[in-house]
Amino acid sequence: MSDVAADALARIEELRRRMEEEGEPVADAAAAGSLAGELVLEQRMRLVGRSGSALYAVPVDEDWMHDALSDEESVTGTLYASDEPFPVGAAAVTGYFQADGDGLWARVAAGRAEEGADGVEWKEGLEEFPEVVSQFMECMAVPEYRHAAERAALQRLASDGWFSRARRA
Repeated sequence: MSDVAADALARIEELRRRMEEEGEPVADAAAAGSLAGELVLEQRMRLVGRSGSALYAVPVDEDWMHDALSDEESVTGTLYASDEPFPVGAAAVTGYFQADGDGLWARVAAGRAEEGADGVEWKEGLEEFPEVVSQFMECMAVPEYRHAAERAALQRLASDGWFSRARRA
């Protein structure tokens, strides 16, 4: 598979320079100086790339990056940090991306969606990632975490109407 065009970074820098010269705000966190600011555990993202290339995480509101990359494939969703929070607007993040359209999940490492033989390895749920299951099992060994998880599950069942449907059955 081919990767993003070799001149993509140069095109991004050229767009950033032109935007700054025209007095347009540059929303990129590093350029805007917000990397020392807010850290988040999730962020709206797009996985973008050219047909047949790897997909890269780009913040949804960074349209100039999409233009520079000339992306042909774009999947909108939410990227969740795998462990540590990341700066708002960061793109080179590691975590799990859930697509809006079909709800499928992909692991993203340093801003790039992990691939298998046929492109991005999409999974039906987080439980299909062994490292997530392992981390979950470690948390369940701690009584306080287990109690919080059980309570959250019961609240979700109640809000989804599961209890009332179960009584009628």
